[in-house]
Amino acid sequence: MTAPTATTMALQVPQQHQAAALTQRGARLEVVARPTPRPGPGELLLRVDVCAVNRADYKGRDADFPPNPQFPTVLGGDAGGVVVAVGPGEARLRPGDRVVAWAGPFFRGGDPNTGAFQQYTLVDAPNAARVPPDIALADAAALPVATFTAITALTTILGLPLTAVGAHAHGLLVWGAASSVGTVAVQAARSLGLRVYATAAPANHAYLATLGAHTLVDYSDPDAAVAEILAAARRDGVILTQAICTVAAALAPTVAILAALRSDGVTDAGATASRAKVASVDMPPADFDAAAASAAAQGVDVAFVMPPLDQATRVPHMARCFQWLEDNLASGALVPSPPARVVGRGLDAINQALDVLREGVSCAKLVVTLDHESSTTL
Repeated sequence: MTAPTATTMALQVPQQHQAAALTQRGARLEVVARPTPRPGPGELLLRVDVCAVNRADYKGRDADFPPNPQFPTVLGGDAGGVVVAVGPGEARLRPGDRVVAWAGPFFRGGDPNTGAFQQYTLVDAPNAARVPPDIALADAAALPVATFTAITALTTILGLPLTAVGAHAHGLLVWGAASSVGTVAVQAARSLGLRVYATAAPANHAYLATLGAHTLVDYSDPDAAVAEILAAARRDGVILTQAICTVAAALAPTVAILAALRSDGVTDAGATASRAKVASVDMPPADFDAAAASAAAQGVDVAFVMPPLDQATRVPHMARCFQWLEDNLASGALVPSPPARVVGRGLDAINQALDVLREGVSCAKLVVTLDHESSTTL
């Protein structure tokens, strides 16, 4: 191994490694050899021991959405592993730290040196959180994308602080609470003192109650779910004018609930209700603009959740999200959720994991564990 220069390296770093790369639009991922990069300022080099899959990953593979700006590229946002090198000036993390991180290439122009679906990947240092030794990386790998999405929804879209807002005087509706984002949103809302109204399949109700959901409703009949949540919120006397919707097809019933409660005029001061807000997590449907306009006419503002596009705003925002993740994992206020399901081992298993996810998964996070026998060390 050559002597470290601009980077601090304490662990063995390979000259080449294997990656499950997307080599052209619409293709299956292909395992290829790639040169292992060295981290620059503000970056980490992460040995990826486990990766989790998200809907954006199979849509990126199968439908080129969002469009990949270059090929080959490496997809994958959720990564768990060990820091093997840090770039100049990085003081928070060091080689040997067990972390989970967002490694997605979206804000890096599709740079194949990023992306979780490979044995080693570059990560922006603010986008990583240390994992306590008693938590398995396979479990914690479910959290990066779900956490920054849930925290972005709560803070940027809904305008909530990351401190307690009251003892159940306010509520949060989470439609699709058994999803990755939904389970983190439930836990975050509980920590804020919000009363959580959640929809999910009945088989997942008991699990969501352990995470902090107070009122659980079956979403299989949307009209019945709307009526049940309205009755519960009115009975509880809770101010419920904010929601996170994780299912694009459920935007209409989510809006209907907030619009009806807003018309009740229940606010902190008992005055006329202000506008309600929905943070929409799923990829916007084709009629999203029309649906948002219809909601706005009912006094409900709908916004799609994503990190700030402006880098100067995004970097501190992501740092805040991952510091929240690290702090709450360490304190036990956040547990990895939903339960991890290991689909397979090795980069070849990632296509299978994406196929399974595309067919539909409930209250589970699909993960793939990686080995490093095929990397070539210096």
